[in-house]
Amino acid sequence: MSDESLAIANAIESISADFPAVPHEMVVSMVNEELTHFDGKPIRDFVPVLVETHVRGHLKAFPAA
Repeated sequence: MSDESLAIANAIESISADFPAVPHEMVVSMVNEELTHFDGKPIRDFVPVLVETHVRGHLKAFPAA
């Protein structure tokens, strides 16, 4: 498992823990959707942080989350 994959897996677990009302599968789907925005980009160092930040922002926009 690459460092990026490990960081993404950790982000998924962290988001799921902070938003227990959101199904785990939905968090995984949202993270994967955000990851597609970075496909083919050469600099990958901050991708996990950016993805986690975007997903958290989307989830915070929903009152039920």
